[in-house]
Amino acid sequence: MASRRIIFYAPHTLTPLGQKLFSQEELSDCDRMIWLLAGFGPYAAISHIRLGVNVNDAQLVRHYGGDSSDFQRSVESGRDPSVLADLLARQIPCSWPSPGFSPTRQDLINLLASIPTHKRTDDWSELMATFAPDVSPLIEQLIAEGLDNPSLLTRCVALRSDTGILKFTQLIRSGATFRDADWRTHFPKLALRIAWQLTTDSCFEAVLRRSLGQRPLDTHEGAGLLDVVVSGRRRVGLYSCIIPFACWRRDGGTVHPNILHLLTSHEFPHRKVVAILECYGYTLTEHPEPDIPGLGVGECAGRSIAHGSDSSQVASILGAFLTAQQAINLIRKGHATDAAYRAAFDHPLQNFRLAAARRGMHLPDLMIRASVDSDREMRIIAALSPHTPSQVLADLKNDRSRNVRVAVSTNRAAYNHIDTTTEITQ
Repeated sequence: MASRRIIFYAPHTLTPLGQKLFSQEELSDCDRMIWLLAGFGPYAAISHIRLGVNVNDAQLVRHYGGDSSDFQRSVESGRDPSVLADLLARQIPCSWPSPGFSPTRQDLINLLASIPTHKRTDDWSELMATFAPDVSPLIEQLIAEGLDNPSLLTRCVALRSDTGILKFTQLIRSGATFRDADWRTHFPKLALRIAWQLTTDSCFEAVLRRSLGQRPLDTHEGAGLLDVVVSGRRRVGLYSCIIPFACWRRDGGTVHPNILHLLTSHEFPHRKVVAILECYGYTLTEHPEPDIPGLGVGECAGRSIAHGSDSSQVASILGAFLTAQQAINLIRKGHATDAAYRAAFDHPLQNFRLAAARRGMHLPDLMIRASVDSDREMRIIAALSPHTPSQVLADLKNDRSRNVRVAVSTNRAAYNHIDTTTEITQ
């Protein structure tokens, strides 16, 4: 929240209009100097003077984030101007805020709303009505119903909308929890509310992200809390089949476990699930079975396949959806999974197979296959991988190619393990 900027004036910096304002009030040079040295310009000083506010009271109220309009409302309610500063000092006796920080009125309102009931003075509600007149009717209603706890007050003050405040209080009175009332006030549409609840437990975070143009999907894909995102983007395609169940994306992205649970739990009707996915950022396309030639789903492998009844079913899905060429396309984009590396390793072109081996060095089974390849570069990759089994490295240590043997020797951890194993055997 923006801080208030305080400018200190000197008499020689006053404009002719400022001098005229002071002259109209017949202020002496000494009084002018007092107001100017206190940080009040001609307009602010005259506003306080016409209300009968002295400079000390004006400074105290400004110290907490108030201004002359608060004194004006206090005078209109029949109180003496000095009473407002006295009430504020008695309710907030501590030195707040910290030195060097200029608070706004919203900071003051939030501070008053956060004061527990047992620490409030008798004039606490009058202070809230003075500094937050737009929510004073709500405050009176909450006090009458015994609902004026700090959490409810702070949230109602943050709503700032008459319609939102009314709905929020109605939900609270009807027995809804604070969390439920908060979500239902900010996200009245059920599908949108569930989509955000699949992403975060904090309604405040969801409101903030939505105000910056983000979708729930953007949060899953790593968007920061304060990242501004262009709105109006196309939804991402999401594909699924029912028997056996599989869910994937063609663009290389992964599917969040909460989305997988939504598709399999049958908690909501199918039409509602589709609406939730659209609010999340997806467009759902369903297939009756996984064996669809040439579908080319991309990142269906590995992380996006879920809930297969057994390994053979998952293997059949991977085999049906991922060809070697599709895997190579994923590797080029940097979105490949382990299954894509294994599929690309079967490509007939050697440079593609080398790319799959380099990016799949963390796969022991792939390194075993690379260690017996006729291409020397492929065996060097297996020799350099720390995930290659020790017995395979022992075999590569005796490879016919000197470069392969040198590569094994540079793999220090594995090489020491081989030497230790050899000594124990001997």
